[in-house]
Amino acid sequence: MLGSMRFKGTNIVVWIILVLLIFGLAGFGISDMLRGGISNDIGHIGDQTITRTQYANAMNAQLQRLSQRAGRQITPTEARQYGIDRQVLAELARRAALDSEAEKLGIAADMATVQKRIAMIPEFQGPDGKFNAQQARLVLQQSNMKEDDLREDVASEVVQNILAASVASGISAPPGLLQTLFAWTYEKRGFTWVKLPANRFGDAPEAPDDATLQAWHDDHKADYTLPETRAVTYALLDPKALTASVDVPEDALRAEYDRRAAQYDIPERRSLSRLAFATTEDAAAARAKIDAGETTLTALAQDRGLTASDIDLGERSADQLDARARDAVFAPDAPGVVGPVDTDLGPALFEIDAILAPQHTSFEEARAEIHDALAARDAASQATELATRVEDLVAGGATVEEIAQETPFELGTVEVPADGSGTGLAADATFRDTALKAAEKAESDLVETDDKRYFVLRVDSVTPETVQPLDAVRDRVLADWTAEQKRRSAHAAAQALADRITGGEAFSRAAMSMGITPADAEPVTRNQSVAPLPASAITAVFDLAPNAVAVADDDTGSYVLQLRNVVSFDPSTPDAQAMLARAKTQLGQSMTEDVMQAYVAALENAEDGLQVDMNAVDTVLSQMR
Repeated sequence: MLGSMRFKGTNIVVWIILVLLIFGLAGFGISDMLRGGISNDIGHIGDQTITRTQYANAMNAQLQRLSQRAGRQITPTEARQYGIDRQVLAELARRAALDSEAEKLGIAADMATVQKRIAMIPEFQGPDGKFNAQQARLVLQQSNMKEDDLREDVASEVVQNILAASVASGISAPPGLLQTLFAWTYEKRGFTWVKLPANRFGDAPEAPDDATLQAWHDDHKADYTLPETRAVTYALLDPKALTASVDVPEDALRAEYDRRAAQYDIPERRSLSRLAFATTEDAAAARAKIDAGETTLTALAQDRGLTASDIDLGERSADQLDARARDAVFAPDAPGVVGPVDTDLGPALFEIDAILAPQHTSFEEARAEIHDALAARDAASQATELATRVEDLVAGGATVEEIAQETPFELGTVEVPADGSGTGLAADATFRDTALKAAEKAESDLVETDDKRYFVLRVDSVTPETVQPLDAVRDRVLADWTAEQKRRSAHAAAQALADRITGGEAFSRAAMSMGITPADAEPVTRNQSVAPLPASAITAVFDLAPNAVAVADDDTGSYVLQLRNVVSFDPSTPDAQAMLARAKTQLGQSMTEDVMQAYVAALENAEDGLQVDMNAVDTVLSQMR
């Protein structure tokens, strides 16, 4: 009895401790587990939630779109590197914010409008261009989407459009803004110009004394300053250096050749386009018009609002088509239109755009390529193993020299200038950044470069930024000073010419008296260029009054310019009207987008604004493969 009572007493104490632990660990998610698992939400705003499923589906859809565009599978890891995960989350948050606000305001979608929007989805339309319920169900099934979810998404889109329209109502560009902008941008100016090269019109100066050169040197110290430079000893491993020692067995080469059979034994392919029709009769009638030269398959597609890319099937081999299409498409010996052919989309016409002959690459022809690929793969694997070993050596205090002695890492030294002017290994951004951040006299961690090389380095010494004395750079200083004197002399000659023209002398007469012939530049906008004039010359022209004269300079000499005529932008021409209309639409859209972004940001930052559980987001992403 006493033993039993003691057992029960102990049991009560245990349960009390467990209860306290549960309450104490509630903040760590234990309570969620006891309630039946982790929350399905990754975020919320107001009464609207963003679920894990929504986020996963949105990410998968975006990955699929990106993969189709890239022509290869884009992995979730790559998507995260490009910030796609954040873009998808931001879009879901935007939609949730607008849905929440619409619910507060009592805005709801009319079901008839929702149905109309669904019927307008291009993927749901049949060969006749009208809504096809069977086609819609097939697309939804392929997209792993339920009809109720589609209606909910479309209803949400309708509501958001209503809200966006009300928020952005009345937004337009200020009166006269576009006309003023276009008048400034598209004004054209014609001018006359002439160049006075410094090497011709710049009088050679007398040889300067030391004081003059020293003064120039002092005023231009940056031009004669050596950057901070670090003397670095390194141990480097380039996996390419390991490939020569990799022995690839013959059976491995042949196995890889067999594995790449699709790459080295490509069957005949045909570049195809396909257009489906409602009935066989419609397809046959279209084929007759094509054969008669009255139309083309692309033109028929365009009549339905489709583009050439919409009907393009790309290159297909025989085994990529069903039996009916295969027999029709691969029977002809030349490009052309075949059909009608019964397909899953209905009766269709196929156009053979090109016939691509089969390609076979023998093992002997592919051997070198396969050997290099397998050797590079094995070398990369060896490099990874060596990198792990070197990490252990660094952790154990090994020096760069010891690492090079105990591993295939190569020992070397290099000077690394801080301004990025180094060559060879010193020009590698990762190596340079590591060297510039490393402590002096200490081995760095193992670092991998962008091109998959590994290195450990030590900064042996640091030479600070140094101004070279005049004696060390005298020739450069003299050349720079002389060139500047010639430029100044050419500028003075140009200014004298400009003064003569301003005083009333004809441009051509004044210029030709100096042995130079002026040129007339056709009217250009301020954003255009006229060779060989510098941009500063065009800027100067647009600062001139009619017939006024200006001087512009560059490193090679000076230019004299006289404004000849101004061609103002004419907003009344058809082209100008079209440009203004497009700009007005684009500006309105841009302003609307800016207002909506600000509106959504205000909703997300409100007291009951957006809350996101980034741990839940990371969990979803980690489960994607």
